Amino acid sequence: MKIPASLKVAGKNYKVKWDNGRIQERSLIGECDYSSCTIVLSRNDKHSVQTKESIEQVYLHELWHVIWDALGERKMKCDERLADSFTCLLHQALNSGKGELKI
Repeated sequence: MKIPASLKVAGKNYKVKWDNGRIQERSLIGECDYSSCTIVLSRNDKHSVQTKESIEQVYLHELWHVIWDALGERKMKCDERLADSFTCLLHQALNSGKGELKI
């Protein structure tokens, strides 16, 4: 799975960037900053280097928050359990596909 350096959600241009220090100080591995339209990812947590799959899942998790925020759904945006469960399954579905359906 490719993580984009930028993307558009509901007409807003979001940047995706690495910042190990800032978010690790807060014991996070990812965060979305709505005011600056930025998704911030960390390559490490406090104890180890994250796997490629883990980083991809964190990206999808943060994208979940961005999308629900754009929809004005505060309750859904803040549901961490559902965000983790849904984005884990979405990651599996996106990465397990075989073949290509011609359009």
